[in-house]
Amino acid sequence: MGEYGSITGGEFNRASGHAASVSGGDENIASGKVSSISGGKLVTASGEYGSVGGGEGNFAIGPHASVGGGFENKAEGEFASVSGGFGNLASGQISSVSGGQWNIAPGFRAASVSGGCAKTAGTKLLRRARAKKATNQSPVA
Repeated sequence: MGEYGSITGGEFNRASGHAASVSGGDENIASGKVSSISGGKLVTASGEYGSVGGGEGNFAIGPHASVGGGFENKAEGEFASVSGGFGNLASGQISSVSGGQWNIAPGFRAASVSGGCAKTAGTKLLRRARAKKATNQSPVA
């Protein structure tokens, strides 16, 4: 257990980060500095100040990243968040996915997907940027 770490319930949990905590659940790992996990199964909070509320197979990897719950979601970017759903990824800085399944808020700053299925934030902006490069015009509509 990390210095000032705590585990208050559950089974096979680890709080290896400095002041990290796991409140319950099964096979959870809070390895980031001041990271926290409320519960769930096989969830990981490895980013500094990262948090996972619960669910199964979720990861808060980036600094200050969070996953509320759901199944197999990842918050990889700094301040990124995934509220829930299934198989969602928030990899950009300050990016978010509110729910749904297989959605991606990629490396764009402040990218956001509010739900649905297999959506990627920022694809319209990326197409505009490519068009600008090809025609040397402004991508703003």
